Amino acid sequence: REIGLFVLTAQIIIMPGFFTNPTGFVNSFLVQTHRGLQLESTYSSIILLLQNLGLTKVYIESAGPLIASMEVISPAASVLSEIAWFVMVPALILIYWLFYRRHSNKTGEMSPNTQPEMVNIIYYSFLAILVFIILSNVFSPQYLIWFFPIAPLVVWRQKNVLWLALIMVSILTYYEFPLHYNLLEKGNHLLVYILLSRNILLVVLAGWLIEWRLLFKKYSKQSLSRLS
Repeated sequence: REIGLFVLTAQIIIMPGFFTNPTGFVNSFLVQTHRGLQLESTYSSIILLLQNLGLTKVYIESAGPLIASMEVISPAASVLSEIAWFVMVPALILIYWLFYRRHSNKTGEMSPNTQPEMVNIIYYSFLAILVFIILSNVFSPQYLIWFFPIAPLVVWRQKNVLWLALIMVSILTYYEFPLHYNLLEKGNHLLVYILLSRNILLVVLAGWLIEWRLLFKKYSKQSLSRLS
C-alpha cells in the first residue's frame, strides 16, 4: 500500500510536465545522466589538489548545454565520473542496511513491534542525503538546501557540532560560489583548498554520524521519550 501511494504521488507530480513537453521532460533527465565530473564535487577537489601539488594537469570548461556548470577535464576525471555511481549506490545501500539492522527483529524482518522511530527515520534520512551529495559526481551549491529542512529535526547528543559543521560548510560554499567562482574556474590554489576543506568537513561529518549511531544505540529511545 505504501509503495502504491508513493508511485501514485510521483505520477501526479511528474505527469503535467511529461504531457506538456515529453521530449523536454525526458531530456531533463538524460542531460544529467551524461554529466561529467562537476567542478565542486568531492572527486574534483581531490584532482584539483593533485594539480596544486604539480602531480597532474586538468582543464576546466563548461558542461555542454549546461553553461553555468563547470566540469574538470582529465583522464582521471573521466574515470571517476564513470565510477562515481558505483561508489555512491553501495554506500547508500550500507546506510539503508544500518537502518534496517537497527529495526529488524531476530528473524531479519520488519514487524509492527519494531517499526522505526521517527527520530531514527529523520537521522538516517539526513545521513543518506549527506552520503549522496558527497559521493555524487555533481555537487552544486544549491544541494545544501536539502540539509536545512531536516537538520533542525535531527536528535543528536552533539547537535551543536552538527550545526557548526553546516554553518562552516555554508560559509565556505558561499565564499567559493558565487563570490570567487571565477577564481576557482582558473584553478586558484586558495579556492581549491577552500573547496577541499568544505568537502573534507562533510566527509568527516558523515563518518562521525555513522560512528556515533553505532556507538550510542540507546540514545534515540531516550531522546524520543524526552520529545514525547
